[in-house]
Amino acid sequence: MKKIYLSPERRPAPHGPYFGYPTLFEHDVTTSIAQKTAAALTRCNFMVKIASPADDLRARVREAISWQADYYLPIHTNASSATPREGSARGPEVLAYGQPGGISWRACQMTYEELMAIYPAATTRGVRQNTTFYEINSTPMLSVYPELAFHDNGADAQAGGKPGRDCRSPVPWGLPLVWGKLHRPRRGGLAAALPFPAAVPAGPAGGKPCTNLVGKFVHLPKISHLG
Repeated sequence: MKKIYLSPERRPAPHGPYFGYPTLFEHDVTTSIAQKTAAALTRCNFMVKIASPADDLRARVREAISWQADYYLPIHTNASSATPREGSARGPEVLAYGQPGGISWRACQMTYEELMAIYPAATTRGVRQNTTFYEINSTPMLSVYPELAFHDNGADAQAGGKPGRDCRSPVPWGLPLVWGKLHRPRRGGLAAALPFPAAVPAGPAGGKPCTNLVGKFVHLPKISHLG
């Protein structure tokens, strides 16, 4: 059974305020997404561990390594302004280790394509190289680092910040964010499917099947992204 380690934003409020929503912050949103993700992946026969909010990045990476995680997934929303003013940037981007064509880049590109398939605007931020973030350069397992949208942009924040939306998390572009195979409709309330290079698991008895959303990704069992 494959193991997936989820690492939502660890810094609590007032870090990462959602523009126009004074009580909504990145930690709350990404933790909610992680919880929904864990439930969905568990239903599809994956083992999942969510990082403790009290753990710093080094502790999280150590725990993932000790647990022998196959894949490591940070969960974040983005910001382009360090002031209370609204940021102008919009849209998903995914941070990759290495160069275009490598294992990490291919996984991140597929992730980006899935996010853009459900994101409600035309943006082109794409996949970007990052070798400085600790959860990217210190994870020996494959890591994909998505920034789902910009929480300091009013349009992006409104997509997920309206009062009364399920779990106060970004809908439709982030709830739940799923790494793997997950049964879901292609319209309305869509999830973002991240690539999981493994055989498609059977659905739970009497439940919906876990379908392969990214079957073009090659089978890469227990492989490092550092190449």
